[in-house]
Amino acid sequence: MKGFLASVMAVVVFAICGCGNNTNTEDTVSNLYNDATLRQISDLRASRRGVDLVKYCTSQYPSYRAAGAMALAALHDSMAIYTLAPMTGDQDNVVRTAALFAMGEIGHPEAEDYILKNGIDMQPDDVKAAAIVALGKCGGPKSL
Repeated sequence: MKGFLASVMAVVVFAICGCGNNTNTEDTVSNLYNDATLRQISDLRASRRGVDLVKYCTSQYPSYRAAGAMALAALHDSMAIYTLAPMTGDQDNVVRTAALFAMGEIGHPEAEDYILKNGIDMQPDDVKAAAIVALGKCGGPKSL
């Protein structure tokens, strides 16, 4: 009986929550799901076409550069290190953080060497933290 009452209450709560005002207050221009370029980056990542992703890593828009770096991280291709390394010096901190994350995801000894040489002294602190996390992901004996 308790289970039945609990399930009835759950249905009532979901009905009340679902029937509320569903107006979308988010501007459609800022909605990332409506961005054709970000969808293209996602499709290239899904089809594992790293060579085509490289052009987005040099885009004039920081959100595309960061998305390109994150897409390269998903591929785990050690050749992407040569694209990601210059991105760690980007002016935008989100791009720098994404590039460091991607290098950590790749986990190659060259990525570890680069992060040890250039990433530990990065500023601000959130970028420095991303470098330390990337080192932990590399997991090599040098990073210990």
